[in-house]
Amino acid sequence: MAFWYYRRMALMLLLTVGGGGWFFYDGKFAWPAKNVVFFAKEAFDSGGRGESWPEFKDSLSKRSQDTTTGEDSMILLQKAHSDGGEDQTWLEFSKSTKGKSVLKKINESTAKDAYINGQKRNVTWQDYAELKQYAKDKKSAMQGGMDGLNQFEGCYNSFAAATAKRDWAVYGVVSSGQQGWEVKNPKFHSASEIKGQIIIAFCLWVSAFCILINALINSRRVLIADADNLISEKGEIISFQSIYRIDTRKWAKKGLAYVFYDEGDASKKRAVIDDLKFVGADLILDLLKDRISGEIIEVVDAEEKV
Repeated sequence: MAFWYYRRMALMLLLTVGGGGWFFYDGKFAWPAKNVVFFAKEAFDSGGRGESWPEFKDSLSKRSQDTTTGEDSMILLQKAHSDGGEDQTWLEFSKSTKGKSVLKKINESTAKDAYINGQKRNVTWQDYAELKQYAKDKKSAMQGGMDGLNQFEGCYNSFAAATAKRDWAVYGVVSSGQQGWEVKNPKFHSASEIKGQIIIAFCLWVSAFCILINALINSRRVLIADADNLISEKGEIISFQSIYRIDTRKWAKKGLAYVFYDEGDASKKRAVIDDLKFVGADLILDLLKDRISGEIIEVVDAEEKV
């Protein structure tokens, strides 16, 4: 067998085995895990809306579309539901877009102090601003110029953010502690989609098995010629005298030549000479061209036709 044949078979095996592994991993692990993230966000948003866990759990069973949710996953969903109903933490706020904007205007210790006081339900912004001698509104803050405006906006936004609900886009990255929960808009994959991935994987693996068997069978085949006969890859002995036509029009591009021969019982057959499969196939073809008296069909260039 030629090197090109084995390389082609190895490439096909790599594609089918690797592709099957890719589809199987998606169907068995990746997509179910992404569904957990999808339902975690749903649970998180549900908690933020004030819905109870039993209410969400009941709606989950109706919307999950037969996708399985294990006991460990349910524990994660319940935690996400509980966290969604809580106020955001200082760390989450500081990592959010608004929090980063605040920290550009005032230093972290000042912003954090305003945030902590904002968590106290019995303290209003007016009380805190009076205690710290900050401007109580934007109009009075502008009297202190840009520095006064930055101080007011930074402190006021930090104070107000203390009672804001948690944001999934920040919570998933900063506080969840779960890999993959950083996806802002997780996608849901139905049970039929997941099953389809598994089916495709097994189809590819079956194809890989067939390719391997075919390669093993072909590895035992040979293409040889002696002084009077051609022995095809199927083991058929074809005498040169029985060959009445050789078609080489695909030889230049695909390395294929077709040998037509007559067995004498009114049946006409065809053998293939594959230059990409057998070493020395070109020498055998040249020998046949010299020895047979039948027709040889070759590609004719456009210049020769003129």
